[in-house]
Amino acid sequence: MPACAAAPRSCVSMATSIRTGDTVFVLAGDDKGATGKVISIDSRKSKVTVEGVNMRTKHVKPMKEGETGSILKRETAIHISNVRLADDDDAPLAEASSPVQE
Repeated sequence: MPACAAAPRSCVSMATSIRTGDTVFVLAGDDKGATGKVISIDSRKSKVTVEGVNMRTKHVKPMKEGETGSILKRETAIHISNVRLADDDDAPLAEASSPVQE
């Protein structure tokens, strides 16, 4: 039985050649143009967690008396359709756009 049989609308079936540890290039979103290493893949939700991409802040309360709270930054998952395997010619967008010389 396919993974998407229970909820076909919410699941995107894509032929995935992306594996954990691969370097990927982000195609869309706030981190468009970034490259990073794949940390984890959730094939049921079609999500990928990429190192240094889609960082979120979590505020942690102190649990014991005398302990201080902290602010953690961690990666969250992005949809697999927003990444592709990185090539050697992939460069950040700031470097890729250069003025045209006449």
